[in-house]
Amino acid sequence: MERCGFFDAYLEGEAYDRVYLAQHFAAYFASFIANGVFAEHSNQLQVMAMPTPQMQIGVERGQGWINGYWYENTDALYLPVDVADGVLNRIDSVVLRLGFSERNMWLVVKKGTPAVNPVAPEVTRTADYYELQLATISIPASSINITQAQITDTRMNQEVCGWVTGVVEQLDTTTLFNQFETYFAEFKEFYENEYDTWTDEQKAAYISWITNQENDFTGWTDEQKAEYDEWYATHILLWQTEFDTWFENVKGQLSEDAAGAIQVELDEQEARLSNIEKMLISGKAFAPAEISSGELFATSDNEVIIFEWPIGCQC
Repeated sequence: MERCGFFDAYLEGEAYDRVYLAQHFAAYFASFIANGVFAEHSNQLQVMAMPTPQMQIGVERGQGWINGYWYENTDALYLPVDVADGVLNRIDSVVLRLGFSERNMWLVVKKGTPAVNPVAPEVTRTADYYELQLATISIPASSINITQAQITDTRMNQEVCGWVTGVVEQLDTTTLFNQFETYFAEFKEFYENEYDTWTDEQKAAYISWITNQENDFTGWTDEQKAEYDEWYATHILLWQTEFDTWFENVKGQLSEDAAGAIQVELDEQEARLSNIEKMLISGKAFAPAEISSGELFATSDNEVIIFEWPIGCQC
């Protein structure tokens, strides 16, 4: 059957001679505009985490094409994400859906099946629905919010979405996407290993430094102790010698000066005691006296009798 279009319709009787359906226009556009996100800007229909992480995501404004049908999101659109499973992980999918029976196109979050090793839901492409996958969302068990790290952008993957870069020619980004994914995985693994190696080296270096500091401190204290012991051993002999010399000098001074003075004092005290003893025995009180010439006026013993009392007197 031959088809062409589009031409003006003329009313012939009660009917027009040209009748065109939406599917005719869609087929027309699909002949030179491929399926995908219109790549005017890199953030067209990009799936983003909320500024305050929560169980919700946002889809940036942009345009998309599915089988000649056109869709536009004029502002950021926010979509809820079902709560996480308490035990198992899950991967959801954000898609742009064309529904023929609904005669509509809209964004939706397709909930994945919780599993130990979950996979994202496949895109639906039947006579009733056709979907473009914009992103997948990894939802760990018991998680309570969605971060950007959990979102994997799949707009570049031609198998599930792709970019519309211009009329007629469509850029196949599947290979590029796969290469990027492989490169990123290898890059991440390499630098994670590099980081682990670096941290291990830094840890070893730190432990070595601490050990060296401890050894250096121990060695330093041992050196200081040995130096002190040597200094003390040398000076204690000097101090002992100086003390012995000083003490000998003091001893000499005591024997010649202080000892002599003490002995004189003892002799005087002994003389006084002897004199008192003599007066008590003789019953006479006497003491030496000095005359004007300076001579003593006394007995042959240099004593002057002052008074006497009978021995045994009951006074």
